[in-house]
Amino acid sequence: MADPRSSSPSSFPRSDEVELVVISRPSGNIDAAQPPPRAILGPTSLLGSGLCVISALFFSLMQVCAHLASGTFSSAQLMLVRSLIQLVVCLAACYCAGVNPLGPHGIRLVCLFRGFLGAFSNFLLYYAIGGMPVADANAIFFTNPLFTMVYAVCLLREPSTRLEICSLFLGFAGVVFIARPSFLFGSSVTLEGGKETTVSAVFATLLGAVVGGFVPIVVRYVGSAVHHYVMVFYWGVTGTVMSVVMAIANANSFHLPPLSSALRAYQLGIVAGMFGVGTQFLYNKAMQIEKPQNCAMLRQLDVAFAFVWQHIATPSPVYTLSIVGAVMIVISTCLLLLEKIFGWKKTRQSPQAVEVPVVSGGVAPQIVGRE
Repeated sequence: MADPRSSSPSSFPRSDEVELVVISRPSGNIDAAQPPPRAILGPTSLLGSGLCVISALFFSLMQVCAHLASGTFSSAQLMLVRSLIQLVVCLAACYCAGVNPLGPHGIRLVCLFRGFLGAFSNFLLYYAIGGMPVADANAIFFTNPLFTMVYAVCLLREPSTRLEICSLFLGFAGVVFIARPSFLFGSSVTLEGGKETTVSAVFATLLGAVVGGFVPIVVRYVGSAVHHYVMVFYWGVTGTVMSVVMAIANANSFHLPPLSSALRAYQLGIVAGMFGVGTQFLYNKAMQIEKPQNCAMLRQLDVAFAFVWQHIATPSPVYTLSIVGAVMIVISTCLLLLEKIFGWKKTRQSPQAVEVPVVSGGVAPQIVGRE
């Protein structure tokens, strides 16, 4: 009987899909206590962090534009403009990329739920910045990393490093310094940037933080099963429906000022919508490749950005604690980014993070083919 190993390769049936499995035979001199090889960290996590930072910049610009336009338009009107712009831009992007905007079957309800969470939390924030300063609204809204970390640990079993936890609380302390809540600092200032803080605005912002903190969890759960354009599309759909319902509930929402007398407000509303679309594209992509608690934490940079834009665009005073808080947020973000950069370089240079050698300890690995 002929040895099958000596047969010609052409005698075997060919297949276009063949899986090769490399089984490395350990030699006797390998230390049993040696830790298993670690996988090389790719640049995706670092890319996700960078996308989060850029999305925070766009989000802060969107908020300032909406804040300036809120004196002319209601929160429902501003939300409707942004949702329509996002819907049109996303449909065009899906058409150019050849992506079905509805997503694959079996996961569409999850995408719709993610769109509802994002649109609802954004509407609450739009409502809040119409009744309180932008920086104060951000200070409350961006407590959502605390909720995201709790959700991630309880639902996704996502681990958190000590540096991530320290960065989270350092950034949260910076948020508190910028907001200067009355129960900690006293009611020394009630007016800032021409806006008086109302109880309903504070409640809406806090509810937005609770709801918004769950968004990275849903996107992380879906992962790369759907294109991030699909997430943005469902946000636009739910945001449009929600804005129309709110506009119908308030009859004054259909009364628009003449274009000649409110041209600047119209321009600000459109620019806010464009920045909002850019934010959604970047943030949804980042949440697919980065840990949810890190995404929410990096978005705290929006508080520092909005603090700067508010004092440039509005005649509001500058407080020392606000500057200290903004610096603390920037430091917490830099610590997290440096951990990503140096951690990636360390694992790339680690001798344990190498590919399986062709020959290990003098014994060649066995290659098994399987269709």
